[in-house]
Amino acid sequence: MDDETYRIDPAKISYDLWDFHEATKTARTTRDPDTQRAELDRAASLCGGELAAGIHEDWVLDEKYPLTLAQVDVLTQFASLCQADDPDRAVDALERAREIDPDAEESWCHLIRLQLQLGRPDQARHTGQLLQAHLHTLQVEPTTDTEELLAAIAARGGFRRA
Repeated sequence: MDDETYRIDPAKISYDLWDFHEATKTARTTRDPDTQRAELDRAASLCGGELAAGIHEDWVLDEKYPLTLAQVDVLTQFASLCQADDPDRAVDALERAREIDPDAEESWCHLIRLQLQLGRPDQARHTGQLLQAHLHTLQVEPTTDTEELLAAIAARGGFRRA
């Protein structure tokens, strides 16, 4: 009996990871914009952060980073789709993307641009300050695009750049 293989029947049991992958696949392959948005919304709701947090075994390490990138990608795509008609959900999605992968500089910049577009300069300045502090902690120089964005905020009377 030790050589038997047991398999989970996906028709009877669901896992959020499977549901996430299914939603992203459908969003990627559909041509219907409403279906794409609904599936990205579903996938975004399933973004839970780090896979198997606290586990550092080889079998999970290979899966962690690709899943992190996939979650950030889903949240960013979802934010882009809903920023015109539901900007607060777009901001929430980008903030979650930033929390899931704080090293993804483009997520920070997308959030800052959206905050500026929504007429929220104080929030944009605060996000810029957080980004600057994070990059400084990592001892990483910002990209040229980030530098220009931070300079634009500073020129508006924002904050002193480090």
